[in-house]
Amino acid sequence: MSNYDEPFFNYNREIIVTQPNKNKPAHIVNIRESSIETMYYRKHISAIQYTAGSIFRRKFETSQLISKPEINIKVDTSTRPTIADNKLNAIDDLNRLHSQIGQNSYELVEYVCGFGNTIKELCMKFKLPKSKGGPKFREALDEVAIFYGLLDKGNTIRGNKKR
Repeated sequence: MSNYDEPFFNYNREIIVTQPNKNKPAHIVNIRESSIETMYYRKHISAIQYTAGSIFRRKFETSQLISKPEINIKVDTSTRPTIADNKLNAIDDLNRLHSQIGQNSYELVEYVCGFGNTIKELCMKFKLPKSKGGPKFREALDEVAIFYGLLDKGNTIRGNKKR
C-alpha cells in the first residue's frame, strides 16, 4: 500500500489538494468529477478499490468513444495505436472482466463507476436495502481489483494465487 498517497481530507471543499512530498508540486483533484472519487476522498472505499474503479472507468469511457474509420493504411509495426484499436482493446477487456466476475457484480460496478451514479441510486435501481448496497459494491470492486492484479484472491482451496 505504500504506492498510494494518502490525501489530506477536507470535507467542506469540492477540490482536494495533496502534496505528499514538498519537493514536488501539489496534486489538485476535483472530487465531484466521479462518484468513486467522492467515495475515496470521503474514505468509503480503499485506495486499491479506488484504483480498480478508476481503471474500469477509463476502460468503460474508452469503449464508449465514437471513432471514425481510418483512411490511412495501418502497418503492423505501427507504434501508435488508433482510437479504433484502443476501443476494441477496451471492449475486449470489459468482456473478459464480465465473464470473470459475473453479471451482478459487473452491473453494480458499471452503474456506479461507468455511469457515475451514487450508492443511493444503486440501492433504488437494484432494490437493495441501504445496508446492503455499499458492501455489495465494495465486494464487486474487490473482484475487479483481483481481475486487474491489484489484490490477491485470498485463501482458497487452490492457494493464494492471483487470477
